[in-house]
Amino acid sequence: MRRRPTSAPGSTAAPAASLRPDEVARRKAAGEPWTLRFKVRPGATVFDDLLRGPVEVANETIGDFIVQRSDGTITYNLAVVVDDVTMAITHVIRGDDHLSNTPRQVLIYEALGAPLPQFLHMPLLFGTDRKKLSKRHGATNLEQLTAMGFLVEVVRNYLCFLSTEFDESMITWTLADLVEHVDVENLGTSSSIFDPEKLRWMNGRFIRALAPAELAARMKVYLERVGFYGQPPAVRLLAAQGDAALAESVELGELVAMPPGDEQERLTALMTPFVQEKMEVLADFVRLAGWLFTPLALDDEARERLAAIPEAQRILAEAAVSLAGLERYEIEQIESAVRALPELLGVKPKSVFAALRLGMSGQSVTPGLFESLWALGRNEAAGRLAAAAGLR
Repeated sequence: MRRRPTSAPGSTAAPAASLRPDEVARRKAAGEPWTLRFKVRPGATVFDDLLRGPVEVANETIGDFIVQRSDGTITYNLAVVVDDVTMAITHVIRGDDHLSNTPRQVLIYEALGAPLPQFLHMPLLFGTDRKKLSKRHGATNLEQLTAMGFLVEVVRNYLCFLSTEFDESMITWTLADLVEHVDVENLGTSSSIFDPEKLRWMNGRFIRALAPAELAARMKVYLERVGFYGQPPAVRLLAAQGDAALAESVELGELVAMPPGDEQERLTALMTPFVQEKMEVLADFVRLAGWLFTPLALDDEARERLAAIPEAQRILAEAAVSLAGLERYEIEQIESAVRALPELLGVKPKSVFAALRLGMSGQSVTPGLFESLWALGRNEAAGRLAAAAGLR
């Protein structure tokens, strides 16, 4: 190690490395600021990288580097080595933007007489614009992604497959599968592209592969976390604005986690199988079926759509009467009653389906119509349709 007084800007003083010891002592005694540098030996520094093999760096390109600043603080390269030695770290796995730090750290390990850990420098993640991943690319951490409705297993698997050959069977791999089949030493060294659309596609595939009961259990945990059970209207509004808006509100603590009531828990379990095939992220449940958890509310857009459907009021009024009068209120009987309406009223089936979707939910995209009417229950379904029929 060598202490070097720090020359003032514009100073013509001799470089500190060429100063005699007595001159260094004099300037320190005079109160001049100084730094502590690591004196790099001549030659080259060589280390093995698990992805790249032997890496050799000419020491003349490193130069004597600072390990203690003039304010007394320790620099990263010394601090991280001392920490890793103290913690008995055996493997250092990090981004390849740290590759230039490694020769300096190897020299410090050698000076301390400590064994070198194994190094592995992973390729960096870039956005689809080929720029380093940052907040401008959207969610970039696990908390944000899971608040948006991505499953932990999918995010983990996606990241594992970015730098290796991939086939669709790997989407649902377990942690044990990854341990058995993935070898980090066989990963590529080229930078990887983080593609949210591909992650979303993988997430949808994973969701559809889950057993309905397992997905329902996960839905309950997710809806509780994002505050849906306590504030269904607010969470529905945020979900309609997009997954990022919902995740941001969760991150800011604007939505308070709350367990479901008995009816909310029943509806969650009941509706999950009916939306499973349409979901890509868990937040899709809120967009598709969140209306079941709130009273009927038709905004201006829904009213305009309803008004544009021929004979919408007659369709809604007749459907309300038909459903209320069913002997057995089951999906099969509901379907029969609804499919009889076009001929009964002299309207197109498309008009019937569109009017009933809007009349029961206030939106055009829902889970299956018959299943949704069944889930609402006879009185609630008939009541919503009758209320919508009375709107002008």
